[in-house]
Amino acid sequence: MIFRTVKYLAPLLTVILAGACLKLEKGLEKEKKRVITEKANLPPSPSFVQRNLAEKYPDGTYSVEGVVKNVKELSDKAVQVKATVLSVQKCAPEAEVCDPPPHIYAVDDISYPRKKLLVVGSGKALEGYEQKHSYTFSGKLAYWSPDMRFIKLDGLLVLDEPPPPPPSEEKK
Repeated sequence: MIFRTVKYLAPLLTVILAGACLKLEKGLEKEKKRVITEKANLPPSPSFVQRNLAEKYPDGTYSVEGVVKNVKELSDKAVQVKATVLSVQKCAPEAEVCDPPPHIYAVDDISYPRKKLLVVGSGKALEGYEQKHSYTFSGKLAYWSPDMRFIKLDGLLVLDEPPPPPPSEEKK
């Protein structure tokens, strides 16, 4: 008895389901057309092309990128680096202990700082440097600072000490 009922209901259910699927399919086609006609208002996609920076300038000075790429060859050698100051860390005037010690981070391009060069030196050697200004730094490339408080495997630049002031002549 049950078999006979299922035998007659199966084709009927198939027809009903097929009709429902056709209606659903037509509704989806209308929805696809509506979605395709709507355009998104997006900003232009950014450029991911990296600019090629010179490792060494015609005047013989290095870029930050050039120093970082050639740190093994330039280690313990005097170099000159053209760079822009990204940040300057100074000690507070009243501080007995300066932690961290004064230092500068220099980059090739301030708007897109790919590689950073840590510049260290005595307090007098770091005076006068301002953020977002370009300078030519002269010093020795090393892996650690003279006081051993900074260690950087990309290399850091230890600035040359400024010359001492000329002796003052006393009149008698």
